[in-house]
Amino acid sequence: MLFTVVVVAYVAVPWIMRFVETVGGYDPAYYEPKDLQREDYLRSLPASSEGFFGWETAFKLLLLVLVGILWLIAVPAAPWRSRRDSRR
Repeated sequence: MLFTVVVVAYVAVPWIMRFVETVGGYDPAYYEPKDLQREDYLRSLPASSEGFFGWETAFKLLLLVLVGILWLIAVPAAPWRSRRDSRR
């Protein structure tokens, strides 16, 4: 359980907070000329050497998969029979 809390705090919380800040920080009433200039500027930037999927992202995804596997092992499977079948 402690491992799950640590992994979620390290992986999921920063991703969610970055998304919330990004969505909440930009709310124009209409499309402005500076928006077009910003798009042109972002297209002109060279691509990062790491790209979208770097070693840090791979490590975080590996941690999430490990948490999922540990929970599958630790939590017992749901019973296949209902209570009615077990009374017989």
